Amino acid sequence: MLERLLALSEINDLGCRVWHGSTDSGGYGKIRVGSKTVGAHRVAYVIENGAIPGGKAVRHKCDTPLCVNAKHMELGTQLDNMLDKVKRGRCPSGERHPNARLTFDQVLNIRRRAALETFAALAREHNVTPSHVRNIVLGLKWAKR
Repeated sequence: MLERLLALSEINDLGCRVWHGSTDSGGYGKIRVGSKTVGAHRVAYVIENGAIPGGKAVRHKCDTPLCVNAKHMELGTQLDNMLDKVKRGRCPSGERHPNARLTFDQVLNIRRRAALETFAALAREHNVTPSHVRNIVLGLKWAKR
């Protein structure tokens, strides 16, 4: 297995061992182990450190999904992994989110006018639901900056 990992990867200038084999839809390397396809980074971690405890995720400290250098990885929970994603700017939010229907300027406009106008009126104007306007005003959507 180690030979396959080494043959399908090379070290870049940052010390990442970049995977050149097949990838999944998220951009992570994948490799067959027996009858299963698993993350190449997980295989690299197991080779270097042993079994991954149940409920643990293998997280990239280098923030390079194709990296299979076990020294660039650490264990954590899936929540830790998602918080890393947000902290490092890999989680699209606001206008960058693919489902966003409003711009940041529209959100600011809604917040400014919410004390004087009904949520329903603002929702009609911006083609969203009144509950969405309410969540914007409360900071549950489009977190306040």
